Amino acid sequence: MSSKFNIFFFSLLVLTLSSLVLSEEPDKCVDKCKCFSVGENRPEMDCTRQNLSVIPGASEWPKNIFALDISMNQLKRIDVMDSSDSLEYLDLASNAIETIEPNAFEKLTQLRGLDLSHNELMTLPTELFTDKLLTLNLSYNNIEILPNDLLKKILDSDLLRYSGQLKALDLSAISSFALKDDIFHQLFELTELDLSDNDFMLVPTIPLRSARNLKVLKLSKNPIRVLDEHSFVKMHTLTELYLDEMNELIEVKEKTFSYLFNLKKISISNNPHLSYIDSYAFYGTFNRSWIALKEANFRANRLSTLPENTLPFCNLTTLDLRENPWTCDCHLLWAKYCHLRPELTHGIICANPAALRGHDLIMVDHHNIHCEQNQIYREVKMMRLFVIVFVSFTLFFIGLLFVLFIKRDLLMRWWTDRRRGTGAIYYVKAHSNPIEPEF
Repeated sequence: MSSKFNIFFFSLLVLTLSSLVLSEEPDKCVDKCKCFSVGENRPEMDCTRQNLSVIPGASEWPKNIFALDISMNQLKRIDVMDSSDSLEYLDLASNAIETIEPNAFEKLTQLRGLDLSHNELMTLPTELFTDKLLTLNLSYNNIEILPNDLLKKILDSDLLRYSGQLKALDLSAISSFALKDDIFHQLFELTELDLSDNDFMLVPTIPLRSARNLKVLKLSKNPIRVLDEHSFVKMHTLTELYLDEMNELIEVKEKTFSYLFNLKKISISNNPHLSYIDSYAFYGTFNRSWIALKEANFRANRLSTLPENTLPFCNLTTLDLRENPWTCDCHLLWAKYCHLRPELTHGIICANPAALRGHDLIMVDHHNIHCEQNQIYREVKMMRLFVIVFVSFTLFFIGLLFVLFIKRDLLMRWWTDRRRGTGAIYYVKAHSNPIEPEF
């Protein structure tokens, strides 16, 4: 009797465990797709690389579906999708999508993440996105300008009407993209913006300032030639800035980053024509006891020098100076003694002077690092000229004040006479009138 009871109990246990395991599996799935659960009742459906030309209907989705990946298929058109109050992430990247119907995602009431990158979109319909959208990727399409009244249902803006909760926006590689001045002013939660690989000739400063809480800005691969004090005016909230692979960039001028008080990471790398960063480019962003910046990447440019006073380089946690044609003279001597990570220190290769060409700066004896005499002479000469001009101006000003002090009585009389209308001019005028003869 006991053995039968044990068998019955074991069978019941197996059935119970099986039901628990099966309960974690999605109840249904499209034949060509793979379905699985992550966490508690959060099923996902993966339909990548299945040559799908239409999105499977909601009747074929797992119950309470959390994520749907239909990337790398043959979709050309997105019609209005079936309703779902559980789907939060939809990946439509790397298809051939040319058209999206208005209100295509309206019935996906919980949609938070949408990836439309690497498609053939040239425009977007109005009233497109849901009010809970947090991340949106539109990169690598052919969109030239976003239509008016986009997301009109959600925000009353003139051009870009994404959800007020949108945190990250990827607008990279959208050809000759145009931005209206107040384009982001209703995106109160927007903290990350990618404008890389577009056709901006200048930093779109005013539109960017309309994103009042922007922290991460990517402007890489834009044909900007010069960065100056107007480029990032009043963008105090930025903490990360990426200016990489800009083939036209040649110069970073004085006070370019002076408004970026909270900047923690900057990357200016792989710019083949960037040969000059002004020593005052970061003016005002640090002092002797404080600097927000922690990471700086200047790798693979055409920089030959970077004066020590540009930044407190040795106080940074990460500094990459590799792959630049450095002139290893007294102006770069500071880099030899910064306690950087070894993989970053070994790679600062000298291009000049000729005697040090090809040598690793860290391995060069400091006695062999010096400034050319004519360079020192020019610097000393300029300093002397400055001192002479300053002293001359000061002496002239003091002398002028001294003369005015000595002649103060005469000047006061002159001023008083002028106010009364008397003096030399009045005298001449009064006695120059002809006297009538008496008869």
